[in-house]
Amino acid sequence: TYIYKNDVTKNYPVQATLQKNNESINFVDFSTDGLILQSGSVDHDHICYDTKNGEQFSMPSQVKDIDWSTYTLLYGWPVQGIWPPLKNPKDEEPVCVHRSNGRKYAAVGDKRGNIKLYNYPVISRDSSFQFQEAHAGHVGLCRFNANDSNLVTIGKTDRTILVWKLLIDA
Repeated sequence: TYIYKNDVTKNYPVQATLQKNNESINFVDFSTDGLILQSGSVDHDHICYDTKNGEQFSMPSQVKDIDWSTYTLLYGWPVQGIWPPLKNPKDEEPVCVHRSNGRKYAAVGDKRGNIKLYNYPVISRDSSFQFQEAHAGHVGLCRFNANDSNLVTIGKTDRTILVWKLLIDA
């Protein structure tokens, strides 16, 4: 699977090819300065690239303190606490995440159709969260609206779109 960097000012010639993901890419985020891109794929790869030259960062610690414009990857320093302990097979793994635009919350959907709302960043597995049973199966996507007053979730199995009003700051 490839990500191509094109120059939009010169009729889109390819400037760099980012080709380290082995499977389909399902999440992409840019740093706020646009210099770093991170991608996540269905085989759980989390790869970060320098957008100028396409080189891959070799150590996760190199991007630990990056300010991301969006955060949709299931992996990385600011969302490491969303993963359930391996010793508890009843806990389902997360399948989608979205950091709120105001950078206060992280919404997480899991394979069972549940939605969890955390304070962001989610560093510890002991982080508290609000829990809601939402869909009849796998959550396909969760996204905050522009002003973070609503959360939209899409059920992959039940094919429903739910719009949640956030009353946390009310």
